[in-house]
Amino acid sequence: MAKKKELGYHVRTTLFLLLGYIFFMMALIAVFRPLIVKNLDSGAYRQKAALYFSTLRKEEKDTYSCALYSIDGPVLRDLEVNKGFTDDKHMMIEALLGGPSEENLAEGLITYIPERTRLIGISEKNNICFVALSDRFLLSPDISKAVDQIKKTLNNAYPALRVAVIVDREVVG
Repeated sequence: MAKKKELGYHVRTTLFLLLGYIFFMMALIAVFRPLIVKNLDSGAYRQKAALYFSTLRKEEKDTYSCALYSIDGPVLRDLEVNKGFTDDKHMMIEALLGGPSEENLAEGLITYIPERTRLIGISEKNNICFVALSDRFLLSPDISKAVDQIKKTLNNAYPALRVAVIVDREVVG
């Protein structure tokens, strides 16, 4: 009988603390709701976020050597990408997916990787680099050349690395 009373005491205490927490959070929301709504309506949060991201990365760019195509075949050119907080392989592919710069386009260099192709992830195991891309990659006019661009970009910095390009869980190159 004593255990039932003791168990009931713990349940009541836990329930009391849980209800207290809920009421405390509701009070905080009630107090700060007008301020939050005012800032959301005025766009102040959006402006602060835009200012933060524009100043954070504006001057912080990294340059990576990426494979683009000319009439004579693939050539390596430096492409800029916003500084990231990840490894070099990831940033190289991000720079390549960003497409050629205006200067590279003026030279006649192109990419076979479709615009808005996204990098889903990169992993490496047993000296094989798996590059997972969005299904937009399959819209390339020449898949083999697009895969070649990715391989040459990574092999320029890591010559012994084997590269596998994956789209929708299937290896395309």
